[in-house]
Amino acid sequence: MVIFVPRNWFGFLLLGGLGVYSVGLNIAHYSDDFMFIFDPPPSDPAYFFTHVNDGNPLAYRPIEATTLAVIQANFGTRTWPMFLAEWLLRKRELLL
Repeated sequence: MVIFVPRNWFGFLLLGGLGVYSVGLNIAHYSDDFMFIFDPPPSDPAYFFTHVNDGNPLAYRPIEATTLAVIQANFGTRTWPMFLAEWLLRKRELLL
């Protein structure tokens, strides 16, 4: 048995997904288990490689903290830059 899938099915799913999730792409990043909401973010991007997170000293995650600090310094607490970075990394992973 062959299942027929129209050619434009992927486009329909992409547009449908954007329609459903577009409302939440620009919401504020307000809560985090590891306390990665910085007010204000540190001016040195390498700060978290030499210091422990003040909000949660048990969670040493320098790459995640640095990424979120740079995003918050440039875009505030909007979440679309995080989604874009994750999407680009996943697309890059497909090329490996």
